[in-house]
Amino acid sequence: MTISFFKVPIQLLILLLLPVPAILKASPLKIEISGSSTLAPLINEIAAQYEKTSPGSRIDVQTGGSSRGIADVKRGLSDIGMSSRALFPKEATGVKTFEVARDGVAFVVHKSNPLSDITKDGLRALFKGEVKNWHKLGGSSLPVTVIDRAAGRSERELIRNFLGLNSSEVKAAMIAGETQHTIKLMKTSPGGIAYLSLGAAEYARNHGEPLKLLSINGIAANSSNVQNGTYPITRPLILLVRSENIEKVSGFLEYTLSKKRNTLIRKFAFVPLR
Repeated sequence: MTISFFKVPIQLLILLLLPVPAILKASPLKIEISGSSTLAPLINEIAAQYEKTSPGSRIDVQTGGSSRGIADVKRGLSDIGMSSRALFPKEATGVKTFEVARDGVAFVVHKSNPLSDITKDGLRALFKGEVKNWHKLGGSSLPVTVIDRAAGRSERELIRNFLGLNSSEVKAAMIAGETQHTIKLMKTSPGGIAYLSLGAAEYARNHGEPLKLLSINGIAANSSNVQNGTYPITRPLILLVRSENIEKVSGFLEYTLSKKRNTLIRKFAFVPLR
């Protein structure tokens, strides 16, 4: 009597002989995240914590601006995008968004500048180049150095909309890219004025950077006023995912959006939503 056996591919045989942990290690979860430099430090810290609770997972976080994060997700280059602005209708097609926290955009000067409050008209005059010395607005007799943000940065459009200016009207001496670049330029610019994430500015000031956040029309630039709705320039901090990738990243999203992350969100001077 002849006995015949099914032929089993050698690769499947190897997998069947491996213990379960070894099989899991063979295909670790890798998540690529890119986008907003405002949101990146928070997400990077959350990712480091998540990796400890999810052995075998690896999460890479890269910056480049909100527009890059949105484009990367749409093109399939990233699993998750980070945006520090709401998406335009065309950008929102085929993706799902998840709001992590809220933030504001603050105007900052060097801490040596005696000015602490400014009007919206005063800001317009500075960015249009109509005021060239701080003494005109009650500051020291020091030339004004306007620091604008590079194209693709979410703050750039928010501030233009807030001030009612187009790009051709803004007279900038320097252009900053990411948030940390803005802070670096401000450290060496006693007459500088720039704008950046309110949370990032508060965090930097509280950790020794020589920044002063300007009040606008008497309303202090702080996370409390973002939370109570009195500060005039606020925005959502968003993660976005292509609809077909939701299942892959669902564990990380659930971890990130938990109320347990509120302490970490407050650490970065953002406003929790849950």
